Amino acid sequence: MLLWITGTRSMSLIFDNKKITLAAALFLCFCPYFVMSGRYALDCNLMLCCISCSVLVLLLYLKAGKLHTLLLSGVCFGISLYSYALSYLIIPVFLVLISLYMLYHKKITFSRILLWAVSVCITALPVILFAYTLLFHAEPIHFLGFTISPISGNRMDEISFSSLGANLWNNLKITLTYSIYPMDSVDKFYTLYPVSIPFILLGMLCSVYDFGNSFRTRCFHSGTVYLFYFISCSFVVALTPTDHLYRANSIYICYLFFFLRGIRACCDFFTVYRKAFLSILAYGYVLWIASFMRYYYTIYSVLDLHTYANSFYFADISDIVTYIDENLGDEEIYADCVDIEEFLYFYYPISPYERVPLSAREEDDEIPKHYILNASTPLSPSAAYIVRKENQEFISYSERFRTFLPYGRIFTVLLILF
Repeated sequence: MLLWITGTRSMSLIFDNKKITLAAALFLCFCPYFVMSGRYALDCNLMLCCISCSVLVLLLYLKAGKLHTLLLSGVCFGISLYSYALSYLIIPVFLVLISLYMLYHKKITFSRILLWAVSVCITALPVILFAYTLLFHAEPIHFLGFTISPISGNRMDEISFSSLGANLWNNLKITLTYSIYPMDSVDKFYTLYPVSIPFILLGMLCSVYDFGNSFRTRCFHSGTVYLFYFISCSFVVALTPTDHLYRANSIYICYLFFFLRGIRACCDFFTVYRKAFLSILAYGYVLWIASFMRYYYTIYSVLDLHTYANSFYFADISDIVTYIDENLGDEEIYADCVDIEEFLYFYYPISPYERVPLSAREEDDEIPKHYILNASTPLSPSAAYIVRKENQEFISYSERFRTFLPYGRIFTVLLILF
């Protein structure tokens, strides 16, 4: 709901047109991605709303020029840094770009930029300290009663410039169409309906033209805020090759702007047939919306697509164990639950008051006896091993074990990768 309010208000400030503002409100209400992103409690989905709020306050500063509004926008961007790890790179890149643009058009002074940066840094100080410990492998920092320490896994290795061009194209494609996960989008309706794509692409071109024209006319274009954020988000997300659409979730506030900019460009072009064009477009969207709503409320369901919500990411451990028991009859089952005990408890629920570390649990008929797989795990021809793809240590270890078995001995260790 906050996204709907801030997004609609932002478009009202930029276009200053009641009909375009109404179109923005309807777009936010009825487009599949905005509906579906509110359905799942993914932590990263917070970034879309956080950025919408932050950009709105920045636009209010650009309109009024008041220092307290600028500082408030800095606080909002600082809060946005808590929403998703990719924001650690996206927001700094965006703030540098928009600061230079505002400085060029004398919308801000250098001293105010420094104050703006200070407001961001103070708000996001715990995040900055966390990033410091992560990048430099520093010792845990004790800060205001909190202990800030690096996480066990470092995902900075995923960042690469080698396939930047291909990743940019892939991210553009999946954010405008659909990804492999039906929680983000479905192939029939795309993220924003297929009919929206031409207008979004046209809006991008118009925004680039407005940006270039602003240097010739010395006129500041508020829409450039969204262009710069789109560039920042696209660039950072492209550094980590992925088919996960939710990583770029905050880019959809930019698509909203591009869509409206493309519609306005078409209206400026169809001066005589403008009413007919808008009528046909409106009827087309009514049909798409009616079809999507019928599908969403009567067909689409997590239970129809997968047995469990977490099956979007992991195979169902309980189903694998049942399959092994029914088809293989192995005496021992080893389940790879290193660092993901929560997934096992999802399939085998217990009271939080009874929860103990897996390694300390006694044998249970409902839960596999063994939970940790590493190079010290004993391998037996009669046992079954449920292994995650990420556990390359154990996979390599088991391959070497099979290689050095005595000739002629039958070895039937089962590796189920999920």
